[in-house]
Amino acid sequence: ICRPAAFQYSCQTVQRRTCTVSGDPHYYTFDNSGFHFQGTCTYILSEQCQNGLPYYRVEGKNEHRGSTHVSWTRLVKVFVHDETIELVKGRYGEAKVTRVDGQLIRLPFSSGSNRIRIFQSSTHSVILRTTFGVTLQTVWPHFVRVTAPGVYSGLLGGLCGNYNADQHDDFLLTSPTGPLTSCWAAVNPWQQVDACVEILQGSSDPASTLCEVLRDYALMCQHNELTCPSNSHYELCGSSCPSSCPSLSFPFTCDTQCQEGCQCNDGFVLNGNQCVPPTSCGCFHDGRYRQAGEQFWDGEECQSFCTCNGVTGIAQCSPNFGCHPNPHGTCSASGDPHYLTFDGKAYDFQGTCRYVLATVCNDTVDLHQFSVKAKNEPWFGLPVSITAEVYVDVLGYEVQTCPFISSLSVSLSLSVQNYLIFIRENMCGLCGNFNGNPNDDFHTPSGALSNSADAFGAAWKVPGNYTCSDGCGSSCAQCNDDRLARAQCEVIQAADGPFSFCHEEVDPAPYFSDCVFDVCVSGNRGSDLLCRALETYVSACQSANVRVYPWRQNTTCSEYGRQCAIKVFNQTNCGHTCASSIDAACDHVCSEGCFCDEGYSRSGTSCVPVESCGCQYDGFYFNAGESFWTEGCSQRCECQAPNVLICSPSSCTPAQECTIRDGHLGCYDAMSTCTVWGDPHYVTFDGALAHFQGSCSYIITETLRHSNNETQYKVVATNKHRGNNLVSFVSSADIYLSNPPESVHVRLGPNKRVKVNFILNSG
Repeated sequence: ICRPAAFQYSCQTVQRRTCTVSGDPHYYTFDNSGFHFQGTCTYILSEQCQNGLPYYRVEGKNEHRGSTHVSWTRLVKVFVHDETIELVKGRYGEAKVTRVDGQLIRLPFSSGSNRIRIFQSSTHSVILRTTFGVTLQTVWPHFVRVTAPGVYSGLLGGLCGNYNADQHDDFLLTSPTGPLTSCWAAVNPWQQVDACVEILQGSSDPASTLCEVLRDYALMCQHNELTCPSNSHYELCGSSCPSSCPSLSFPFTCDTQCQEGCQCNDGFVLNGNQCVPPTSCGCFHDGRYRQAGEQFWDGEECQSFCTCNGVTGIAQCSPNFGCHPNPHGTCSASGDPHYLTFDGKAYDFQGTCRYVLATVCNDTVDLHQFSVKAKNEPWFGLPVSITAEVYVDVLGYEVQTCPFISSLSVSLSLSVQNYLIFIRENMCGLCGNFNGNPNDDFHTPSGALSNSADAFGAAWKVPGNYTCSDGCGSSCAQCNDDRLARAQCEVIQAADGPFSFCHEEVDPAPYFSDCVFDVCVSGNRGSDLLCRALETYVSACQSANVRVYPWRQNTTCSEYGRQCAIKVFNQTNCGHTCASSIDAACDHVCSEGCFCDEGYSRSGTSCVPVESCGCQYDGFYFNAGESFWTEGCSQRCECQAPNVLICSPSSCTPAQECTIRDGHLGCYDAMSTCTVWGDPHYVTFDGALAHFQGSCSYIITETLRHSNNETQYKVVATNKHRGNNLVSFVSSADIYLSNPPESVHVRLGPNKRVKVNFILNSG
């Protein structure tokens, strides 16, 4: 900068100082004070604390990784020029996400007037520069550097210190051991001592030279542990502004000193965090980088639709006005079940537990947190399972699908047949990570990549005290003769069949294979699974906007139409419901199912005349004639006509409590019920559902608190196998009542036989 010196103005080098955060983490302030701090919150690293200079703030978010004794920097957030930039580390050390004001961007990026410039300086390093001299560099997975010019001296705050050249007023903790002892195993220090002495003897500035020698030794240690990705190599002092894809030359003026790290081989350029041939580059358009072949809307009002031409490096745009659907991905679970991830990886997993299908696994980015879990159950005693229940947790609500309900639609677009449509690049669970690469979908919660569908599925089991199995292992069902099943399923891939017009859009091969397996292992119960398999392919075709024509009349699935309350429409999913506006826009693809006739609307599970619709209250729908309690049981309301609610003040009696039972808020006696039924299924007093096929005697419930004036009780159920050893049923129940000195033992046995203190009574 131009500054007065020796009674005249001259160009002088701007003095800068650097603060670093490294390792687990170790902090070194602008004034070179060092300390170690393993907190796992979000902390201000550096912030301009006084007016008069451009404002900035840098925050760091730490997390535990592998051990709760140390922490590492997970996210860096920069506030500058009224914009918020997030730099996020990927799960495996790469620069995973860069966001500007919440929008995902590709690097390099420059804001208006180049006030902010962000670029990838190596495969794992990202640099952010400002026009007023503050620079941030992240080298994932464990290094952050903040550099500020001297004009900020004494004006900063945060973990990086105040930048006033006084170490004594920075928070300082010193280590009792040398900082380079961890390098000894990688690089023998004694071999470097003689060279160090020789270099210092010939130096005119021994102090600075010693720092350089020690730095070089540390870099040699790091080099021995550094593995570079394909098409790249290690350099001790490589370019901080490497050739990158947008224009095959760096888009900004490069005045950064060299850096240690991975550099692309000759003939390759940097594309994100990968080194690729120049012919695999994308386009630098309007300050943002786009991958080759990427399509995107341009302009604040989506005025143009653009495609990046990777050969020319130019984005070709054409005007296109109007509203357009957001891009999405689809994951499905069907059949026994067969899974198809967001990225198109197909696999089978027969676990019978509750599993995480999809959830937001990166909680450091600004996405709405939600999760989708599925409960699988054995299919008619066979060593295969089907998806029986689905649970969606979102915005503080848990939505649970019940068995035999054909469809469900919520704001996150969970739709029929367990299809899930979510946000890209931050997903995990059985549906994969949704990053466009099907080969890395089998990541477990720990981040490890599994090569087994059973191990991957078991890793995403929801913890809980319930009995289930994680797959069939060596006892998986086998199909010895699949000829009949192949003949029945051939309709899916037949060139002259009813689905032939869909083959170009949706590959029938995996659906055919799934159908053959399901029908073959189900034996004489194959008709139901055949129809399920055909419906799955039909749904996939309709999701791809392929028109499906009536197909059931020539199959064994023709009974489906007779199950509808009113009529079947195969080509639309935009039928009106009593809870929806008559003018609401239809943003769903068509689907097959039961829909109401003209003049009727869907009210719950029934079709009713429009004039018989019910009411909406606080986001809930109630049928005409239905009554309900408001929050706190302060009012009792009745729906008397379409959207005509009559509410009156009311309250619970002293013997009642306002609570939710069976999904309904109301005034209930302060009692609850536990139920055991079927093979058997257990519903606890609090409504939790469990399935357990043990064949012993089990305590169903008993009193735990003992007092002299209360009757104590215990209920024991005895289960026995019936027909086969795969399921069990309750054969008798024993009730023990005690209030000393009296006690009673009642046994409820089969055929309505009741014994009281083992005296037979006929019921």
